[in-house]
Amino acid sequence: MARDITAGDTDRRYRQKEEKAVAHLPPEMAAIWRHKRSEVFLRPDHASKPRYQRRPRATGLWKPATACLYLHQTLRLIAIVRERMPTVPIRIPDLFSQDVVTDILTSDVFRPGSMTRVIFCRANHMVAWRIFDLQAPWLEHAYKNMRREACRRDHSARVLPRPVYEQIASDLAFALPDGYDHDVHSAISYRDAAIITCSLELAPRGHEIVSLRVEDVLPTPDADGLTVFIPASIRKAGSPVRGLLVGEAARIVGQYLHKARPVLLNGRADPGTLWLNHRAGPLSQESLRRILLLKLGKLCGAPCSSNIMRSLMASRTDIREEHLGRRLGHSGHSPLAYDLYPVRDMSVAHGYNQAMLRRNNDPPAGA
Repeated sequence: MARDITAGDTDRRYRQKEEKAVAHLPPEMAAIWRHKRSEVFLRPDHASKPRYQRRPRATGLWKPATACLYLHQTLRLIAIVRERMPTVPIRIPDLFSQDVVTDILTSDVFRPGSMTRVIFCRANHMVAWRIFDLQAPWLEHAYKNMRREACRRDHSARVLPRPVYEQIASDLAFALPDGYDHDVHSAISYRDAAIITCSLELAPRGHEIVSLRVEDVLPTPDADGLTVFIPASIRKAGSPVRGLLVGEAARIVGQYLHKARPVLLNGRADPGTLWLNHRAGPLSQESLRRILLLKLGKLCGAPCSSNIMRSLMASRTDIREEHLGRRLGHSGHSPLAYDLYPVRDMSVAHGYNQAMLRRNNDPPAGA
């Protein structure tokens, strides 16, 4: 229940933002937007999949947060057209025409090579196609070409060696001496240590880790570890995944469950979520981001995030690539897979080549 309430509150806030933004659209466009957002039917490519038959989706029915992102980019397009091309009428075919789009993209509105242009074209292509039933292939071609050429920031320096994060989690967890009772401060440190541990061992997305519930963590049959189930209902990839915590990782999460979490509850009603804040409420995704970005970043000297933890997992060479892809929920078009798996394979090949060179350069045993 708590999981649904949290998601419902977030959707409600974005729906309110969407309504405010729709009010700034021209009346004709606003009427079409509201109609499409309330329309529900099965898309043809989803008709054969039982998963989509249980949950019909509208052609323009994105989640409220996605709808806000796309809508604000359309409003940005309208503002640019009104400023730069006042003679162009703000009508649906003219607004998304190839001449208008080309003029904007070749102007100085956007910095060359920025991902902002890619997001702008992608959002307006989706709005033109899904909401206004307008085919605009020039928008699709533009964002695909610009995505290939966009300058990506190099965040590789932020990904520190795995033992650095493991040591920080251990220091946070075992800072309280044995024999002392937890208070709220030490319980929060234990919670943060358990979150870092789960992020390292399971590499879930931010939404997935904050949506975990207590019943998703079970002891293994030999009682030496913990099994964590991430159900399909909270997975972006749509398939469940199971992770195993052993050794120090299992000890940290187990101690959080049995000793630190009851202190955070402090006799209040248990919402059932695995991670609690100091008021015994479910931990929000923003709080998780601040734990990793600020607290962990201050301790390790480099900003951290759930995506960095996933990058660290994707670069591991002790797990087969197909197992990594299933655990991380990577599709064949995953940008992270495109970026990291070749680097991973190159590092494996480099290690193999160095081993072969040493072997060939070693003198024979009888020499």
